[in-house]
Amino acid sequence: MSLQLNVPVADYKDFYGSNAEQMPLLIAGGRSPLSAAGLMRERLAVLASGVPDEVKLAWWDNYIDTGDGAVRHSDGRLKIVPDAQYLRQLTQETALVDGAVPFSDDVYRGLEGMELSPQHVAHHFNRPLGKSEAKKSLGWLALARGDKSLLAEIVDYTFAQAKERFGYDGKMMGIYHSAVPSEGAAGRLWFVVGLVDSISSGRAVGNYHLGSGDGRLVGVALEARAVAGGVVGPTLDQAVNSGKLFI
Repeated sequence: MSLQLNVPVADYKDFYGSNAEQMPLLIAGGRSPLSAAGLMRERLAVLASGVPDEVKLAWWDNYIDTGDGAVRHSDGRLKIVPDAQYLRQLTQETALVDGAVPFSDDVYRGLEGMELSPQHVAHHFNRPLGKSEAKKSLGWLALARGDKSLLAEIVDYTFAQAKERFGYDGKMMGIYHSAVPSEGAAGRLWFVVGLVDSISSGRAVGNYHLGSGDGRLVGVALEARAVAGGVVGPTLDQAVNSGKLFI
């Protein structure tokens, strides 16, 4: 069943199923896979007054696969690749190894994105984060395209809603990476979990099998991309004072 992601124009469409099967359909439809930063902006944008609860819940309470790449190197490095081209080229014919796209060292070096050391990954990833930790996370900052204000807003809202809607007031929004490949490098995608009542709330995960049948990409209509890139919701204080906080 498709998610209700639009009001009122169909700028977004979900593609549920194997990423390898659905990505060609998304691209053929003249759409671009939603990025993690785009998801952050849209989650904030739907908090505006007048947006149906069905749309708000669809964006906030469901996991979304993004078009941003999660690439591990055999030496333990992790690279976060925005708008990864290898994901846009994904098809059912793509040769996957353990659910990931294999890369040589040379191809890995050519991928553009933030690279994190094995030591940084070991210390800061694979665990839930406090609010201040999430705002300072290099991984989250990379997914937010370096926009500290956007990151701070989405962290504030995620923690606030988890507390008010579910009574959860602990750590969450961790970033979880995939296993290190035996050689070369391996590329997957980042998906972001919806709002739930535990440490799983809002986490980003990069260990997804690209051929699995329960993926959920969101295709952005080309005419909506410019708009989606600049939409940011009200601040948390503004929303609370105006009664617009969706909780």
